[in-house]
Amino acid sequence: MNIFVSVCSYQDPLLPHTIKSMMQTKSNRNNVVYSIFEQTRYEDSLACTEPVLVSRDDVIYKRIDPEYSDGCVWARYINMLNLTNEYDFIYQVDSHMLHDLNWDRSLVEDYKRAMDMAGTNKVIITGSCKSFSIEEVDGEIKTYPRHDEYDACQVKYYTIDPYNFIPDVHGDQIPSTDMPRPAFHIMAGNFFTHTDWIDEVGLDPKIFFTGEEIMMTMMSYAAGYKMFHHSKMVSYHLENTSNWHTKTPPEDQKAARRREILAEIGRWQWKHYLEACREDLLSEFHQEFGVDFINLDIEERARTYSLDVLPGKVDVLAISKKPKKKVKLPKTLFMSEDEE
Repeated sequence: MNIFVSVCSYQDPLLPHTIKSMMQTKSNRNNVVYSIFEQTRYEDSLACTEPVLVSRDDVIYKRIDPEYSDGCVWARYINMLNLTNEYDFIYQVDSHMLHDLNWDRSLVEDYKRAMDMAGTNKVIITGSCKSFSIEEVDGEIKTYPRHDEYDACQVKYYTIDPYNFIPDVHGDQIPSTDMPRPAFHIMAGNFFTHTDWIDEVGLDPKIFFTGEEIMMTMMSYAAGYKMFHHSKMVSYHLENTSNWHTKTPPEDQKAARRREILAEIGRWQWKHYLEACREDLLSEFHQEFGVDFINLDIEERARTYSLDVLPGKVDVLAISKKPKKKVKLPKTLFMSEDEE
């Protein structure tokens, strides 16, 4: 099988660790090509620090200066333009990850099992990863994968943002199984499916970052895709990435304001998509998974209790106690003050 790995990086020093980890742990069963889109200064880039790596036959490499980036999903969209008909699968990952031995073999096997379970090739393997920590020793970054008792995951929701209508997710670590588990949320940084998904669903480059996963989830569901968690998780994600400097806004006020505008446009893009969704589709999603986007409600079966509600977040329990009322979505991104 031919696997197209998409890795986009925004000024991330862990990018070489991610790529080398995948290269060193892949099996000999599949042909893997790594498409890398780096948004960083040349002097900090792989092209400068790892020229041998980017010149490999199994690497496709692009770089731009960071100020020209239009966001996470935009970068992933651009990177997917390197995809050609020769590939069977796409695997989209974050730039701060590590992988277990034979990760590619495990993903393909889970995909085939999920396809048998769903009765269709429209299946997605996704989920939250195991974690790893880092330490800088003598100027070099050391990585420390965490080996917990459980090595599979189950992603559920714990809040819904009443302004953006975007649910907050949390991945619970659970024991591995012989078969993939049905899922209802896509983790964009650990996403494996057939390449047909690009033509049938695809990425929305207007989403800056927030809303990426729920947009992918609902668009995939609308296109008839079935989501599954891995039988056994094969990847590790850097822990505490909310404090990771790749997510730190630029100090330049003009650049920071530009990011804010792009992020707001992305949130409105999700709202518009949700508004345009057929009500029967939202009702089907609610009935199947217990997530109600019409009333901003999460049922017990879709809720995680392993994470407390964070400060400033809305408790879904409080939302569910309110009288049911349909959410009135804005009509247009460029609504005038008189129309509000």
